[in-house]
Amino acid sequence: MVVGDSGVHLKEFKFDRYRSLSAGQRADLAKRIQKTLRTYGCFVTAFYARVKGVVMEQVRSGLVGQQTEVPADYQALYAESASELRENAKDGVAQSETISSILRIPLAGLSYFMRQFDCPYRIVCDPRERKEDKAVLSAIDNFFSGPMNVLAPEESKLYGGMNNCVDSVDEIGLQIADLLTGEVRFFFESTPELLSAESNLKLITGESREEIEMWVHEFGIHHKYGSLIKIPTDLMQKIEVYSGGSCLPIYRRSFAAGLLGYYTDFGQPRYIELYEGNFFQQID
Repeated sequence: MVVGDSGVHLKEFKFDRYRSLSAGQRADLAKRIQKTLRTYGCFVTAFYARVKGVVMEQVRSGLVGQQTEVPADYQALYAESASELRENAKDGVAQSETISSILRIPLAGLSYFMRQFDCPYRIVCDPRERKEDKAVLSAIDNFFSGPMNVLAPEESKLYGGMNNCVDSVDEIGLQIADLLTGEVRFFFESTPELLSAESNLKLITGESREEIEMWVHEFGIHHKYGSLIKIPTDLMQKIEVYSGGSCLPIYRRSFAAGLLGYYTDFGQPRYIELYEGNFFQQID
């Protein structure tokens, strides 16, 4: 489909190649990959954030316990948080601090998911740069042996380490991961409304009140977990029905626990509940 009769041989197949296909070809291939994922019991876990969302999440976190919402004129707070994030990024090798800080979010979620099956796992990732890779792997190992081990020891012990010794040319799983990562990014780029819909500057805390709240009992404590908001019908249609853009609607049944995590542009950490049709907004 990519090279036709040119005689060109591809060593691997990733999203940039996939994106060049027609909508019909992409859908056909996505359906076949999805069938394979289902057949072999595979699942997808993904997290998306733009720079603005990451900075605004830091702004929100800094105001918890001090204010009930982010002020409408938040530019000074934004600049301060952006400066702090840039400064923290200098501590690691190359971009290792930024990469590892982002990885901690989906990997913590993955650990909680795997705990439901008491299933040990290890992470295989594509090599980037030797020194940077080593720093990222060390940071993630320290995360699981440190904070995660203290807060969630049962989940932490399932982590079997990270391995970046295999190139994606030799590992089909890495190519599928690249393909699905591209689909998630394409999905949010083509549906930017998701980054602002039902999201605002009001903080969600243990004291705030929302129309539908979620409470859980963990670690012997009964505490608020977040709130639920119904996804607008037009947006839910884009999540459920393939219309020639991202093939994420075709893959949605393979997402772990039916969830797709991301930060809104207002910095709200939340999940799309792909089956139930809700935004699950986590506590700040």
